[in-house]
Amino acid sequence: MENRIQNQIIRIEGELILEVYEKFIDSFNKIPLDRNITVYISSEGGDLWIGEEILDVLNTHKDNIELVVSAQVSSGAFEVAYKFKGKKRVLPGSMSVLHLYTDTFKYRELLKKNSYARWSKDVCLVRVIKEFNKMIETFLTKDEIKRINKGEDLYIHTDRLSEILMNTYE
Repeated sequence: MENRIQNQIIRIEGELILEVYEKFIDSFNKIPLDRNITVYISSEGGDLWIGEEILDVLNTHKDNIELVVSAQVSSGAFEVAYKFKGKKRVLPGSMSVLHLYTDTFKYRELLKKNSYARWSKDVCLVRVIKEFNKMIETFLTKDEIKRINKGEDLYIHTDRLSEILMNTYE
């Protein structure tokens, strides 16, 4: 019974947007620092920068957190789960969809003459694309990477998702 009291649960659900982040932070800040936290995540993805902020909080407190994939972690949410450096597990039936981030399509516009893009957005998108490619090269086959780069969605089911997420991203 003691363990049940010491463990707190937070759920990250839905698109990674500001409201989801604020709800996560609000829940997180209410938990005493000495408590263990189980964070369930089920998300189709969303804003990459919101995902990075959630990941930063999770990794800062990784010794007290277990991240549990519930249903799906796709796109930017997959990146949160993959890059989390603490204890992880995947619930049965969970899956992921990987694809080029929406912003990478905007990046293609940057390559055109007289692009509408601002310089700061250009720099950010180059960083995102390089990091995404570096990440997927660690666990996808060359054929799968080629398919993603053509714009296909790549579906990853429970067993393989568990195998991929159990590796630590450096």
